[in-house]
Amino acid sequence: MIRAFIAVEVPDFPAIRDFIGDLKKSPARLKAVEPENLHITLKFLGDIAEEKVVELADALKSIETPAFYFELRSAGAFPDIRNPKVIWVGVKEDGSLSSLQREVEEICASLGFEREKREFSPHLTVVRLKDRNPKGIRPVVERYSEVHFGTVEVKEIKLKKSILTPQGPIYSDIASVTLRHP
Repeated sequence: MIRAFIAVEVPDFPAIRDFIGDLKKSPARLKAVEPENLHITLKFLGDIAEEKVVELADALKSIETPAFYFELRSAGAFPDIRNPKVIWVGVKEDGSLSSLQREVEEICASLGFEREKREFSPHLTVVRLKDRNPKGIRPVVERYSEVHFGTVEVKEIKLKKSILTPQGPIYSDIASVTLRHP
């Protein structure tokens, strides 16, 4: 079995690095996402059989959404800023990313994967908090709430393997699908 997900990779923009650096200055216990692991999840698959990986990688080649851009703008927390567990950077898009996610969801459903119950909420996770009431996080998030972090060009999606370790996840590419030019 392989723990897998489908994602759009996000570059390591300096503004994201600054945001994470400022969050790390707080007394809160946190785990920052490593720059090479920055991504927006389109579909989390969980543990899947190795033979299903080849079938899925092949099916993803049928994606029709063309290449597009979206902006990384704003910052916030899940479930909310009063009780943050995850700190994120927001996505401002024209609907292309959501359309791509719906297409990925349909392809996965056609192969027997369970449909996502929650509505797609595109975001870039940058920090996971270990404290219940972390000190010093709120002012940092508020300071970055109107920041433009960068513009992402989406030319491909990746089927990724995830190995969980005590130091954090290790991701590797299983397959890459290039989106067609608009």
